Amino acid sequence: CGIHAQTTCDPDSVQATVTDDTVCIGEPIVFSVALNPLFFQGIDSVRWSLGNGDSSGSLAFSYTYPAIGIYNVAVDIFLSGGDSCNQTFPVVINDVPQVDISFDTLVGCLPFVPTIINNTTAGPPGTPPSYTWTITGGSQGVEWNFIGGTDSTDAAPQIRFDSTGIYNLDVQIANECDTINQCY
Repeated sequence: CGIHAQTTCDPDSVQATVTDDTVCIGEPIVFSVALNPLFFQGIDSVRWSLGNGDSSGSLAFSYTYPAIGIYNVAVDIFLSGGDSCNQTFPVVINDVPQVDISFDTLVGCLPFVPTIINNTTAGPPGTPPSYTWTITGGSQGVEWNFIGGTDSTDAAPQIRFDSTGIYNLDVQIANECDTINQCY
């Protein structure tokens, strides 16, 4: 009897894959293990750990995660010759952006610099949505700017208004699940 050590899977012989490693809540992910037909051993069994306490012993299956998060998936592949290997990778489950933007005040003396309070969520920590802010309105010759530039992709940019007027502040919030436009 030989002793067979478990190693990281050689992608030239056997490989675990997913259809997409970042999806929206409610979307299924297909997990599968593929064996190179030129490889001399077959697959005896597999053991998937989906990073949330759920598992599977199937070579290929579809799974829908019940909550947003970053899940560390692991698969142990047991080959018919007695060898085994493992592979790990993260999958990210996002949600539609839940917009929660407010301002400390909407009226003030010039130069007016309101504070934007942004508590928008769209997925697990570390996976923020993207932002595109634009300003329109005011009157002829009105001056305003994003501090540090003429536009902003910051989550909560600083804006300076140097002239009186009525302004429209628009923000586009986007991730893999949806794009939402808000006007203030």
